[in-house]
Amino acid sequence: MRLASPGTTAFVSKKRLKNRVGIPIIQLSAPSVMSLSPPSPAIASPCIKVCVLDAQQVCVGCGRTLDEIAQWSRMTEEQRRQVVDRAHQRRSQAAP
Repeated sequence: MRLASPGTTAFVSKKRLKNRVGIPIIQLSAPSVMSLSPPSPAIASPCIKVCVLDAQQVCVGCGRTLDEIAQWSRMTEEQRRQVVDRAHQRRSQAAP
């Protein structure tokens, strides 16, 4: 592929582009478009597969209430974080 004669600065060949070292030919105009930091991890369910409810309708395995378990998939990350904190608190209070 030739855009101009070999004597001008606009001359480009496929071989030169293919083997070019250094700055990539295609560059983004706004580096902020690409984020190099990984996305924050999602809050994992505290379920430990011991699904037994006590008299207060709290799971003895994970410490969540029945309502918290049912709503888990529709919660935001912040709501999940709060539920995990409350569940941890409940489990630590219930431990002998």
